[in-house]
Parts: sequence; structure tokens; C-alpha cells
Amino acid sequence: MILGKKEERRQEILDHALKLFVEKGYHQTRTSEITNSVGIGKGTLFNYFNTKEDLINELYTQVKEEVYSILISEKAPEEHIYNFIKRNWMNFISWGINNYNKIRFIMQMEDSPLISEEMKSKIELQDAKYAALYQEGITQGFLKDIPLILGLTLYYQAMLTTIHYIVNSEPTATEVEQLEISMKAFNNYLYGVRK
Repeated sequence: MILGKKEERRQEILDHALKLFVEKGYHQTRTSEITNSVGIGKGTLFNYFNTKEDLINELYTQVKEEVYSILISEKAPEEHIYNFIKRNWMNFISWGINNYNKIRFIMQMEDSPLISEEMKSKIELQDAKYAALYQEGITQGFLKDIPLILGLTLYYQAMLTTIHYIVNSEPTATEVEQLEISMKAFNNYLYGVRK
């Protein structure tokens, strides 16, 4: 997708804000730090975002939509649920390692009161799609029939933990080694939830 100059600047602001929010936290990051990082005047920031809260909400929504684009990938009708869950797991781990600041940002903001009700509603629509895919695994008898929210949380948190482990405990791991660690983690996760 080709962005216009205004959209490019908007994205640049979001990218710099992400880095600062992850490094310093939302409350400790001043808007002047964001504008200095981007190389724009403070007033220019507010041409793109009415408030700092608007900026954080757009950033959160953008990152969550990126996450869901991976987690809610299309499942071919003939694809076995095991292959589908494994493919999503591996894709998300790979994305998370390469976008670790986005993972950290999501973890910081997940239950934040700064996220508006409107943004939470948008995310809930994606949660429903994600839940339907997981429910399919239960319906097919592949996954244990545990409360859906518990199953989804176990899956999501296990992926986040795997990403965190690889980035922080195995920072020099090759791509092949990362894949091996990811598969071990996947098999351990699956051992707990597979019927």
C-alpha cells in the first residue's frame, strides 16, 4: 500500500510514539519527546491527533489489528485444525520476534483504562472471530472442552511467553533454533489442551 505524505507522517509519529511508550511508559513519555524524535513541532503533532490519548488509542488499535491479521488467518476447509493452530502459532511467534516492541506495547496496554470504549468494541469484534476459530477445535474434538476464554487465554499467553523467552533468553538464536524452541513450546502447550 502506497501512503501519501500526510499518511506517512502520521505513521512516522505512531512508530516513534510506540518506541517511546515501550521504553518509558505512556505517562512518562511527553508529547515533546515524540515530536523531537520525529523532528516536528509540538503543534504539528496535534494536526494528526487531537490528544495524546487519541494517539495511544490509534496505535493500540493498529497493533491489535496487525496481531489479529495473523491470528485470524484463513483456514482452508480441508485443513486439519492441528495444522491451522500450528501455522498460526508459528506465524505469530515469528512476527512477535521481529516486532517485539509491538508485543511489549500490547502487554503494557492490554487492560489499560487509557484505551477508549470505542477501541475496545473494535477489538471485541476481532476477539469473537478468534474465539470462533478456537471453538472449531473444541467442536471437532481436537481440543479439550474447557471454558473458551480460558482456552484462548492459554493459547495467547503461551505464544507471548514463547516470544518473550526467545527474545530475552535466546537473543543469539538462529532462525532454525528459534523455530525449534517455538515447536517445543507449541507441543508443550498442545499437550495441555489437546483432547
